[in-house]
Amino acid sequence: MKQSQKVLIGVGAGVVVLAVAAAIVGPVIYRDLIAGPAADTPSLASEPASPGSPDQTAEGDAAAT
Repeated sequence: MKQSQKVLIGVGAGVVVLAVAAAIVGPVIYRDLIAGPAADTPSLASEPASPGSPDQTAEGDAAAT
């Protein structure tokens, strides 16, 4: 095997190792250093409506009109 082939194989292996390391460590660095903290998730819970409020009446209910 020629010396130039050995060098090319070594450089290729080094590139692969660096790519794998970047794929593993990159998201952690992005999460910790670049991206800000995640926003709070909105709550789906709501306050119960009072009896007879428009929220409680059915669409076809006569009391709603």
